[in-house]
Amino acid sequence: MVGLPPELIVGLLAMLPVTELRVAIPVGVLAFKLPVWEAFAIAEIGNAVPIFIVYALCDRFYKAMERRRGFWHRWTHKLMHRSHRKVHDAIQRWGPLALTLFVSLPLPGTGVWVAAIGAYMLHIKLPRALPFILLGNLIAGLIIVLAVTGTVSAFNVFLKL
Repeated sequence: MVGLPPELIVGLLAMLPVTELRVAIPVGVLAFKLPVWEAFAIAEIGNAVPIFIVYALCDRFYKAMERRRGFWHRWTHKLMHRSHRKVHDAIQRWGPLALTLFVSLPLPGTGVWVAAIGAYMLHIKLPRALPFILLGNLIAGLIIVLAVTGTVSAFNVFLKL
């Protein structure tokens, strides 16, 4: 990623399922010295893009992988059913608001990728799920911004002692 603008790197990091906002915002603020609001906005936009792609490709991907045998079949089955299991009980209890609660926790495996797959598996149409996923993403982003800025402030106070 050498030579790419910092804003593009932050956006790309936010699109990846492993990093999402949890890495993109701190990298933008701490490594690239972007203003907090800019890193937040770029990461939020970058993290919203995969929702559409993942949801749109779920059916095609799932059916193609189910026809195969071996590693890809097992991997697809595990991924899809893990996503389903993670959000099913909460959806039964809270409805689509559970997607917001699920995505708003900035923990590994609770991002927009799994929420989009879970919405697909639970037959929640994208127009119905999207506002809830995006709201959860906003909350997660704010939590990460507070954690990053709070940590930086605490570290600066410690250095002045």
